[in-house]
Amino acid sequence: SPLLVAIHCIAHRLALAVGQAGEKVSYFRYTFKPNLGELFRFFDFSSRRMANLHQTQEDMDLPPHTLKEAKDTRWLSHDEACKSLYKSLPAVLTTLGDEGRQNA
Repeated sequence: SPLLVAIHCIAHRLALAVGQAGEKVSYFRYTFKPNLGELFRFFDFSSRRMANLHQTQEDMDLPPHTLKEAKDTRWLSHDEACKSLYKSLPAVLTTLGDEGRQNA
């Protein structure tokens, strides 16, 4: 309709601007984002690894947190992925160390 006016909400405009700005920062684009994605997939693609992570969280008396996937098309998904990694970091590092020793 010629009378229809499209107005993007400020949150959507901010998310788009942050995403575009992040692509201009080479560390974020070529190091941080790929590493965050690989870490998510390392656990998500293996039910055994995910179970080990959850067991480690339980052993460390940490609340169960699942790693989140960061997607460019999802608003604030990088924020959620970083928060979930931060909350799970001690268990993630321990589980990765255990995995490395098992496969050495």
